[in-house]
Amino acid sequence: MRSMSEIISIDDYEFKSGEALFFDTNIWFVMYGPQTYNKPAYQNKYSSAYRRILEAKCEIFINILVVSEFINT
Repeated sequence: MRSMSEIISIDDYEFKSGEALFFDTNIWFVMYGPQTYNKPAYQNKYSSAYRRILEAKCEIFINILVVSEFINT
């Protein structure tokens, strides 16, 4: 089992079914943000992880603050 302080690359992380995840606004920006925010290396990395998350049927949570930050930007 990994310790809570260990940093794991998203490329190496194995998502598990039912796992609860919360994306902050920055992650949503990388995947769906305005063109001025686009960074292809990050987009590919997080889009790939997002695909694996959906395939694993993880639960993705969001709150109104994240929605507000995304819309207001």
